[in-house]
Amino acid sequence: MTNDITTRCPKKPQKPRSCGARQHVVSQRPTSQVRVCIDLETSTVVRDLGIYLDSDVSMRSQVAWTVSNCFSIVRRLRSIRRSLTRSVFQSIVVALVLSKLDFGNATLAGLPLYQLRRLQSVMNAAAQLVFSVSRYDQIMHLLHRLHWLRAPQRISFNLAVLAFRCLKGLEQSATECCSGKNLEQSSARSDFISDTVDI
Repeated sequence: MTNDITTRCPKKPQKPRSCGARQHVVSQRPTSQVRVCIDLETSTVVRDLGIYLDSDVSMRSQVAWTVSNCFSIVRRLRSIRRSLTRSVFQSIVVALVLSKLDFGNATLAGLPLYQLRRLQSVMNAAAQLVFSVSRYDQIMHLLHRLHWLRAPQRISFNLAVLAFRCLKGLEQSATECCSGKNLEQSSARSDFISDTVDI
């Protein structure tokens, strides 16, 4: 019975042997090759920072995900439309729907027209919901009244703003986050917190 236990249990690692003032560690290395087999599944779509990237960089998955989520929000908002004034409801639509359309849309520059039409259909549905009009009514004058750019112009505008901020240095870079002034402020804050904790 003791033989079964000793064969099942792995050997304990050897402790360092002391030889006077120095210690000698006996290393155990495998004598045979170790083969590791890992099955990796490939994926055609990857999500990074909330943006879906296709393997062919067509952005189809990002557009499909955005359109699906935005229409889901529009359907939910339809149930509370009559309870709110138009200005309040417009603010809610901008906060919930247009913010999803604008998120990461600089990556959508150069999309084919059929993809841009899908994004525009979300904006059309949101504008029709704000004004409580039929989906067969003209949409252009509603977008003008709301001061909303169409989908291709929104993408170009956000890309231009991003480029302007980068050129003018208004965007905080990763090196500025760790620069001296910010580190001094954070150390002063941590000193204040430690002083208040000690008291």
